[in-house]
Amino acid sequence: MHRFQINIGDGSGDGHGIKEPRIIDCSLTLEEFTEAYEKACKITNFQWHTNGNSTSREGTWLNSEFKILNDYQVDRLTEPQKEMFKKHNIDTIEDFSFETDEVLKLFVAFVKIGNPTLEYNVVVNSQFQTFDHSVGYGAFDN
Repeated sequence: MHRFQINIGDGSGDGHGIKEPRIIDCSLTLEEFTEAYEKACKITNFQWHTNGNSTSREGTWLNSEFKILNDYQVDRLTEPQKEMFKKHNIDTIEDFSFETDEVLKLFVAFVKIGNPTLEYNVVVNSQFQTFDHSVGYGAFDN
């Protein structure tokens, strides 16, 4: 297993400044996890991170409906996002406000679209590497 951190919320600290990092033990290396995430973005045409475009859609800045829980105070999925998760047999909840563990579960389920062999466990207190995108920015309200 490989151990690394996933930042949920404002990982860069340049917005609302709230983040809750989660450390996971993962069957994939950080590089493989990142590749699986990028592949899931291409397969679904949705992404979690703010900057750039990892989907197959045209343009460099996507509309927020294609960025999952990404805009400030947007703690609910859009209808197209719900449909995408349903298409991939992923259950969702209605409101992600301050639901860090639910954001993590949904995010990892999304990454599994890119690599179905992914397995993970949440761990507490240890040394780790960090996944280079923050996810779930909209799940927090200042």
